Amino acid sequence: MSVEIEMEGHQTHRVSKIIPGFEDPTIEGLQYRRGSRKLSLPVSNEFKHSHLLQEDDDLRNFVQEELIPYAPDGGYGWVIVLASFLSNFVLDGISLSQSALMEDIRKGSGLVNDTNATMAIPPYLDVENMSSNYTAILQSINIDPDYNITITLYNIISAVLLCTTLSVGPFISLLTDRFGFRVVSSCGSILAAVGLFSAWAVSPKSPNIWALVILFGGVSGIGFGMMFQPSIVIVGIYFEKWRPLATGIAIAGSGLGTFAFPPILAWISKLWGWQGAYIFQGFVALLSGLFAILYCPLPMRHVKINPKIVENQPSRSNYPLAEVEPFGLKPMVKVVGSLSTSPTFLLISISGAITMLGFFAPYSFLSDKGLKELGLDEETSTFLVSIIGIANTIGRLIFGLISCHPWVNCLIFSNGALTVAGIATLLVPFATAHYQLVLYAIIFGFGIAIFTVLRSILVLKFMGMEKFNNAFGFSLLFMGVGTLIGNPLGGWLKESTGNYDISFYAAGTYLLFSGLICYPLQHISDWESNRKSHP
Repeated sequence: MSVEIEMEGHQTHRVSKIIPGFEDPTIEGLQYRRGSRKLSLPVSNEFKHSHLLQEDDDLRNFVQEELIPYAPDGGYGWVIVLASFLSNFVLDGISLSQSALMEDIRKGSGLVNDTNATMAIPPYLDVENMSSNYTAILQSINIDPDYNITITLYNIISAVLLCTTLSVGPFISLLTDRFGFRVVSSCGSILAAVGLFSAWAVSPKSPNIWALVILFGGVSGIGFGMMFQPSIVIVGIYFEKWRPLATGIAIAGSGLGTFAFPPILAWISKLWGWQGAYIFQGFVALLSGLFAILYCPLPMRHVKINPKIVENQPSRSNYPLAEVEPFGLKPMVKVVGSLSTSPTFLLISISGAITMLGFFAPYSFLSDKGLKELGLDEETSTFLVSIIGIANTIGRLIFGLISCHPWVNCLIFSNGALTVAGIATLLVPFATAHYQLVLYAIIFGFGIAIFTVLRSILVLKFMGMEKFNNAFGFSLLFMGVGTLIGNPLGGWLKESTGNYDISFYAAGTYLLFSGLICYPLQHISDWESNRKSHP
């Protein structure tokens, strides 16, 4: 039998003096691995029983059993993925499909302005009576509607909606720490439905832009934020090896929703006006709360822990929500202080904000470019956005699976996707044919698929599991600010120049720059880790 012992430096003492009980070592029995500073020595049976076994008994006296959560990396985790998929299908399907209602709302058309649409109202939809109570409660918000809503003004609705969804991330992090994913997400679906119903009820006859901004954009945006963040974080903590694939499947619901909702909303709008579309969206948002019921806490298991060994042991602190966290201002201040001093986190967040400046421009302007500048028919031009959704959905599945392999550098993969998507967006103004816009929609869909799949993965990789929930929530705040500015800015640039060229130039520049600044992120993270290890 032999035993390996650690040697410090180049020790020259006789082994028999260091460890009593060793047989006299000979040249043949001594194996010294200089690189690892280890000695492999033959030992006697007397030493084996009197020292090693006694040492094992001493160590066992310190072993404790603790119940801790663990990532099953499968099993019920796939039910979590399904629930997250359906939740993202609804919230992003609604959020990213409002361009389908733009012309109807901008013209102020609706049930009362279209006699044919009025004849199509189902008998159970008594518009006047259903909305009277809501109108009385929210009368102070009701401003005379503007029937000549500009593109910039209309885009404020989507900008506020998406900005609110993302910007409430830090607050949602604290809520999930305190109340759990299931409660927060369920309440979010109810709040989103209330915002949609109220936005319709305040102006049932003609669109009130400010009611839509405040109630749909603000109230529903908060509700969608309460649905979105739990749907991403819970998948991240349920998986380890298959985390990129599971995340890709979960957020593929967004792409499928982007594909499915625009034609559905356009069809409902033709039958019952924009009001019918809002009522439909409200009921869908309300029903999506059923998916959150499946968000169960992580399973627990008994693990033996030796308090004398500090490293490489499972811990409750390695998983968000393993324990009930305090809720209030002090915990938030502590989290802000920790994250704001991290160059790695700041670069990730700033890059995300710049990405969002150009992220939604194709969703808002690509169909209009095909319709008004290339002369495509309305159905063909609208389908361009659906192509982005199809490519986005397929890309999230494919690239999520690819990213599970250890040879894939997720950081380079994500940065490369943003770089390619940015360059492609810069080339959109030069498109003169339908197939060119289709090709761009596919490339852009794949590019943002990689970005969205790996976004939470990169936050977890660089910030760690313990900080994942809060770090992801605060990174969404930065992205929300970018979203608030990007879409209205693109609409304003279009109206100022008379075409969409400058809007696509700006969006492409944002995407390209956000990818370029993150290439040195790994080096910055290593430098930050070394600074903490050797202050």
